[in-house]
Amino acid sequence: MAWVGGGLVLNLLLIAPLGFILSSSLMYLMVAKGFGARRIWLAALIGFVLALVAYYGFAQLLGLRMGGGLIEDLL
Repeated sequence: MAWVGGGLVLNLLLIAPLGFILSSSLMYLMVAKGFGARRIWLAALIGFVLALVAYYGFAQLLGLRMGGGLIEDLL
């Protein structure tokens, strides 16, 4: 459970400097590790894709910008 809690706290701390996509990807990776994921690279890839889709959904479809960051400023 430390991985899950750490992922949530890290997301809160990093969402402002890194942006939603990178901080959410890292949170997904840590939660997956906490639940026993063995292929960390796959968890990181899935987390990135899910965060990208969620950001796109909020930003483009709903018109809500969920913080700026390294990747968000490129989109």
